[in-house]
Amino acid sequence: MDRLFRSAAARRRSIGRVQFPVEGKHCRASHGIPHFGPDGMLYFSNGDGTSYNFMDPRTVRAQDIHNLSGKVLRIDPITGAGVPGNPFYDPADPNSNQSKVFCSGVRNAYRFTFDPVTNLPVVGDVGWTTWEEISTGPAGSNFGWPYLEGPGRTGSYENLAQAISFYNNGNRNSPSDQAAVFPLLSRSHAVEIGRGALLDEASLPSSSLASMTR
Repeated sequence: MDRLFRSAAARRRSIGRVQFPVEGKHCRASHGIPHFGPDGMLYFSNGDGTSYNFMDPRTVRAQDIHNLSGKVLRIDPITGAGVPGNPFYDPADPNSNQSKVFCSGVRNAYRFTFDPVTNLPVVGDVGWTTWEEISTGPAGSNFGWPYLEGPGRTGSYENLAQAISFYNNGNRNSPSDQAAVFPLLSRSHAVEIGRGALLDEASLPSSSLASMTR
């Protein structure tokens, strides 16, 4: 473990500037935070970058693996390229957008941490009109936004043609995809929950939640 941390620290010192072309002007839902993962790779949460005031048809790009918006990315911290083990990695083009995608269907993963058991990202995804959620899943997980939020379908977005196709395919964009992953924890805006109640009720590692609520 010490060797791993030393390696990550060395990479952190040597990293230059990694730039991502992010579409959209709505900065409140455009980007999250970078973290070095237990594997020494750089993970970055990227919001959908679309309007938070109304149903914005551009938000469907959170489902498009060729677009970096609405994703959790995993890249080489030295080169900025995608890395083997990413679900859509293309060895012929590691700098392609799809090569960098680790998870999709994210609205605004403002904060995330890593589960100390699975080493997977545990994502705090800021909700839209109804739900807040905490999600996790293996490489290739689709957290469903904008077609799903919390435990069900997203109002306003659910009537889009792309959303209807998604539901008809069993919460996936095509029959060959993995089905969308529902949150570990979702809380309605209609229920007032204090910080202590959230920590008491969550069935997540306390270390993971502590990192996201600091």
